[in-house]
Amino acid sequence: MASERDKAKSAITRTDSTDPELAAALAEGKQEQYRITVENNRHKEAIQAGELGRMGQWLGGEKMAPIVIAAIVVVAGLLGAFLSGYMASTSQRPDAADYWYRMVQTSLALSASALSFIFGRTGRR
Repeated sequence: MASERDKAKSAITRTDSTDPELAAALAEGKQEQYRITVENNRHKEAIQAGELGRMGQWLGGEKMAPIVIAAIVVVAGLLGAFLSGYMASTSQRPDAADYWYRMVQTSLALSASALSFIFGRTGRR
């Protein structure tokens, strides 16, 4: 046996699916909430794009930029090592070959340093 108060509460919270006006109002409310969410997200993206600038869009935000730059240095160092190794192997003079072998060592040291920066940086997160 439900009291009058309980019946009134259940009547307030109960939705009648046969009421077309209520269904239309709920659907319109959901659409409006969706439009507001889309506009808020678009606004946040516009603000973030303005704060980052061109270089920031390419390299990432302030948290990712050092890691991306270090990855570029790793790739450049490895390419430099391969190019220096090729130049050393095709060199005709012994002193030039020694120079290119030192460049291979320097390029690999640069890549290893940048790689250790990447792994040391990601471990601190």
